Amino acid sequence: MQEALERLFQLQQVDTALAEAQKALRELDDGTHAAQELATAEEELAARQKALAEQETTLRHKELELKSTEQKLAANRERAYGGKVSNPRELQGMEMEIEALGRTKGDLEEEILILYDDIEVQGAAVGEQEQLVARLRQEHQRIQETFEQSSRELAEEIQRLQAERDELAAGVDSSLLARYDRIRERHGNLAIVAVADGVCTGCNTSVPSTTMNSLKTTGGEQTCDNCRRLLYLPSK
Repeated sequence: MQEALERLFQLQQVDTALAEAQKALRELDDGTHAAQELATAEEELAARQKALAEQETTLRHKELELKSTEQKLAANRERAYGGKVSNPRELQGMEMEIEALGRTKGDLEEEILILYDDIEVQGAAVGEQEQLVARLRQEHQRIQETFEQSSRELAEEIQRLQAERDELAAGVDSSLLARYDRIRERHGNLAIVAVADGVCTGCNTSVPSTTMNSLKTTGGEQTCDNCRRLLYLPSK
């Protein structure tokens, strides 16, 4: 009987390791959260790039408008003050137009200066967002690579442990194995525990002397009075 319990205890070690490996596989970070962060950052980058492009387009239009206004202003000044206009009323009208063009020129110059400042700020923001996206993309790639490698390693470990379990389980009496599986299902995958210094290592409760004597002499199936797990007394 002691040999059967020893084999069952070995099976428990394998089942514990198998459960831990399966849990580790389930809890691996597959990069889903990192991918969501990256997608959000990329959307923000696209929005900032679009806003910057719109400002740059507006700036080009304003610069073209300013250039056209300056050309008109120069042409009107040349015509008004170049001796080509002699009619006072016509000259007065041209001077009013020159004044209006001057105001338009001033307004455009101010708008262009503001646009330059805005574009500089937005350009810096785009640069910072690009750096963030690059970092997040690199981190996402690292997580994926780690996930793939760890998944392979854990899958191989699970396969190895499962094969070892099958071999050990085949050498255990079917009724004892069924009892073991029932207890394991009820008690968090832990059905058989060692007794160390007269204490059940499953619940840290002292094992009665009568049970200890039975374990030492007959080696039969004994359970902890507290946690109801099977007890195993390792050979010294």
